[in-house]
Amino acid sequence: MEGGQTLKCRITLSMLLLGAVLVIVVPGILANSNKTVASRDSVEIYFCTATPDTVEVPQGGNLHWVIRNKAGEDQDQDEYTVDFGNDTNNPIPGAQPVASTQLDDKPHRVNAPKCAWSPGRSCGDFRYTLLHRKRNAPLSTRTPCTDPIVRVVHPILIGLLLQNLAISLTGLIVFILLAYVVYRTFARK
Repeated sequence: MEGGQTLKCRITLSMLLLGAVLVIVVPGILANSNKTVASRDSVEIYFCTATPDTVEVPQGGNLHWVIRNKAGEDQDQDEYTVDFGNDTNNPIPGAQPVASTQLDDKPHRVNAPKCAWSPGRSCGDFRYTLLHRKRNAPLSTRTPCTDPIVRVVHPILIGLLLQNLAISLTGLIVFILLAYVVYRTFARK
């Protein structure tokens, strides 16, 4: 009976350790697995396509949109307006950003609503629409392009601290719950 109890204890403790490792390590791996996200201060537009699809910008940082034309390729001469739709969910307050080869878009200060109280590293993803207008066409002829995203994040140090704190607290809670289960299992001798 004593050997069976020891084996059961070892198996349970091994499962507890494995569970704690998985809860602490896996969320960090999953959080960094999206390869279409880029941390930059500009979004390039070329014939109705924004690059990157998701741009990551720190709260309080700057962001602007530019037309990307390269020598030897067709030249995009059109105008694009960035439309976040709902004013209450707009990380770029003020006038809508407009980009064209004739008009440089100035850097816009990023100020996501309720960013100070958001858990983790991200303050939120803000989907926007590029409104495309042919050169010299009336404003009423604007048509929507793709729906790229601006992801606002906490400044680097604060973001890393919050992300690691959230992962550590989750791991600690799971570890305490598993330890309680082990304790209750073996306390009933």
